[in-house]
Amino acid sequence: MSYAKARKVCLFSNRWIIYLFSLYGLFSGSTFAYVVALTFWIWLADFTKFELNFLAGIKTHISKYRSKILHLI
Repeated sequence: MSYAKARKVCLFSNRWIIYLFSLYGLFSGSTFAYVVALTFWIWLADFTKFELNFLAGIKTHISKYRSKILHLI
């Protein structure tokens, strides 16, 4: 997956998480859900960078071990 596509997917999923926490807070009356949603919204850029770095690390880790496994076969 390209970087731009991964970024779009991360942003889309993060926005849905914020939306779901907001709806939960609205219908249940939970202040904690609103605080989580607002915190997530404020740190959206940082969370997205973290997720992209995490996905890149997993991708390199998998490719490194895939080459070792294929070498053994």
